[in-house]
Amino acid sequence: MISKSMMSGSRKHCFYFLGVLIFVAAWGFVSMRSGRIEITPPRILQTARRNASWRNALSPETTSMPVKSLRRSFSPTTVPGDGKQHVVILASMRTGSSFVGELLANNGDVFYLFEPGLAVHDALRQNGLSPAVVEHVYLRMLPKIFLCDFSDLDFYMEWLAARPLADLLKMAPRLYDLCVLNSTDPKGRCVITPEMATETCQKSDLIVIKSIRVPDINLLLPMVEEKTINLKVIHLVRDPRPMIASRAEALKWEVLDSKWNGVLPGKVQDVLCIYCKYNCQNLELGTQRPSLKNRYMFLRYEDAALNPRAAALRIYRFLGRDGGVPDSVQEWIDSNTGADKPGTYSTARNSREVYRKWRLTLPVEAARAIEKTGQCRGMMARMGYLTLEDKWHLRNMSRPLLGSLPPVNTDVEKYDWVWF
Repeated sequence: MISKSMMSGSRKHCFYFLGVLIFVAAWGFVSMRSGRIEITPPRILQTARRNASWRNALSPETTSMPVKSLRRSFSPTTVPGDGKQHVVILASMRTGSSFVGELLANNGDVFYLFEPGLAVHDALRQNGLSPAVVEHVYLRMLPKIFLCDFSDLDFYMEWLAARPLADLLKMAPRLYDLCVLNSTDPKGRCVITPEMATETCQKSDLIVIKSIRVPDINLLLPMVEEKTINLKVIHLVRDPRPMIASRAEALKWEVLDSKWNGVLPGKVQDVLCIYCKYNCQNLELGTQRPSLKNRYMFLRYEDAALNPRAAALRIYRFLGRDGGVPDSVQEWIDSNTGADKPGTYSTARNSREVYRKWRLTLPVEAARAIEKTGQCRGMMARMGYLTLEDKWHLRNMSRPLLGSLPPVNTDVEKYDWVWF
């Protein structure tokens, strides 16, 4: 038998939980009616902030960044929406994202930022903090940038100001314009303040961030589904074989040269497994999740390199710019994509030749090993990259390795029941 005291205790617990539920529901209703975004610190960051090693890592003796400004940037922030169009170029290292980014950066009406995650990386990794912490801080930084709220990002402004002017032009062209006109110091560095960045950002209807530090489109979904941010995603991919060849050159990996022993090093395999897995998942989610309908664009670097004008037109139409590609972007395409200017990180090169240059240098067996790693064969088939048919295929330029893009299922309505 159940005693009366037990029944009474159960009722008390029921009323207690009911009260909690009512409070949570009321709080959620008030938050929704307020029309604001609350950016709360991720759990891993809250733990790090309480830890003594976190405070020691950010002490004045161990970092060149102002500790006060770094700590302020981690505090919760409430920012209003502004109705602007915000864009992330979702890419990986050595996939042509700098080239594609220039198609937007050279539009004077676009507030473009090149890899703001570099500032977070430099500020935190030098103090021994893990990549997970860096990623969390970066993901909290993105909504603030999109909403032109630089009030707590003075560490980022100081990091930009410390760049050489040529780098600043690449990383933040609108801030470079402002700096050159108004505020260079005797040492040739810029004075960039949060107020300057906010004012310049607010004048732009289109805000673009090029990022190679967000591998998973799932991490961007909160901003896609938050109406005050209005985020669109350009998902840029490249054949994994030239991606690895280019990364090996940029990072001085002596693993794919003429002395290659036939086995991909562990770090190369790790890069490939992550790259191919997430690109498959990102394409699947981008074309089937209802909230990404009309907010997701898939672009192969090879298509942009072969026909940059067509790629630029696709991008601007995707962003709702019915006026087409601006003259300034057309001029940049004309003067840069036919140029013959060598350089690992240069964007002023003959794009038609660069996209297939790797075929002359990558060992055939290395190309075959890349094809067999992780989910790369499936990714290549899904995205129109052809595998090698024989040992002569790679060097024979008359035999293509870029095929047509297989049809993509965009009938998202029948998947509505899947998403909660």
